[in-house]
Amino acid sequence: MSKCKQAKVKIIISHSTKKEFFDTIDYYVSQIAQFPRGEVFAGAYEQLTDYNIFAFYESWHQSHSALSLKYFIFHIRTLYHSLVSQYGITDDEKIPKFIYDSPEFKEKRNAYSSSIKNKKLELKPFYTAEDESYSLRYSHDATVIRYVELLREKYDEDKDIFLISSDKALRYWDMTRREILYPVVVYPSQLFLILIKLCGRSANDYDSFVSFINIRATSKQITPEKANIIISGISSITEDIETQEGLVSAVYDDEFQKILQRCKTDDDLYKQTQRFSQNYLEAQLKEKGLQIVSIAEVSAEKEQQVQKLQSDVIAREKLLQQKQDDIEEKSKELDKKREQICNLAEKQILPRYFFDYYFAPIAAVLLTLVFIVFIVLQFFFGDKQWNFAMSFFIWVKDTAFGKMVGDYVYAIDAAFAVAIGFVLKKFMRNPFNRSKKEKAKADRVENYIISNHLE
Repeated sequence: MSKCKQAKVKIIISHSTKKEFFDTIDYYVSQIAQFPRGEVFAGAYEQLTDYNIFAFYESWHQSHSALSLKYFIFHIRTLYHSLVSQYGITDDEKIPKFIYDSPEFKEKRNAYSSSIKNKKLELKPFYTAEDESYSLRYSHDATVIRYVELLREKYDEDKDIFLISSDKALRYWDMTRREILYPVVVYPSQLFLILIKLCGRSANDYDSFVSFINIRATSKQITPEKANIIISGISSITEDIETQEGLVSAVYDDEFQKILQRCKTDDDLYKQTQRFSQNYLEAQLKEKGLQIVSIAEVSAEKEQQVQKLQSDVIAREKLLQQKQDDIEEKSKELDKKREQICNLAEKQILPRYFFDYYFAPIAAVLLTLVFIVFIVLQFFFGDKQWNFAMSFFIWVKDTAFGKMVGDYVYAIDAAFAVAIGFVLKKFMRNPFNRSKKEKAKADRVENYIISNHLE
């Protein structure tokens, strides 16, 4: 992104792309909320798939455990607006209505959509795109590609207008089209190499380039959605880090791969993962049972210890199902409690929040307007009886201050200006900056929860 800004490359996020992005975020958040989970060890998701939204949520949750999921969405929106602002990105650009609704555009879009769908279905055994869960993905791709082609025609067939996408199937479809001479879709890594030629290299270019190509082979990768379901199922049974690590490493074994192939629905996969995790724990208990037998055979002196271990095994077997239910119930109670705490914190911080972002800025603006009127009245309408500025200075003139200070008019204006400047610096905030307001509100809620030990 810095290279694009340096090379003065204009980056545009279309209305269709922005809608797809936030619709996808909503879908993934619903996936997080759908399946109860316990605490997850760091790096769990990266062992099953590439870094994704679920791993990002876990990282955020580690430092914001007191906040509910809706604040995670606020956090993503804040990051999105910061990205747009930092790199001067043209955001939410819509295709003109007369183009979008034209028969020619619809005909091309529909043809492209059908062709892209066929190509992606053909390549699905070898590659699955990140937007697989988005129902309108074919129409979105076709819409943006056709609009890029129209922009090229508009600017005298300018070939420097591209759609940047990491979707390998879409890139392959674009390269196999016979009706175009120049491709529309390019990979981020290809754009990066072009920008290095234009702008020169920097210290972190190697790491940036590796991040584009460091992608797992499809045969050794599980989709982020399935990884979330599997890790949720495991953590709902056990929160022990060592046990979780063993279960996650077993996902690529033949036994669990058969479970993946057998399960037809997400709910079925979640339950099968719980059952697999339960069986894994039972196997560990049986292994401990064998150790108990060995201890009994080796030394009768340890009979008491053996009996205790045996009773522990029996107790754990009986409580295994109960523990699963308890963890699910605990997860639901924690989510409910967290939501209640957040709602309470919001109510407590609202008066000060409204004061800082609404009352104080409005009062500061009104005070500034009064000061401007006060200055204007010193030069105009001096003979009017209602001119409060002139009346004020006439009154000051007869006071000890007016007699002592020769330029008392300038002194008073300067004092008022300093006071107004202090008020504006101290209290002035933009009440229309939604992302900053949401971030400030979330920070205040979190600080209130922490300072009052409510987490």
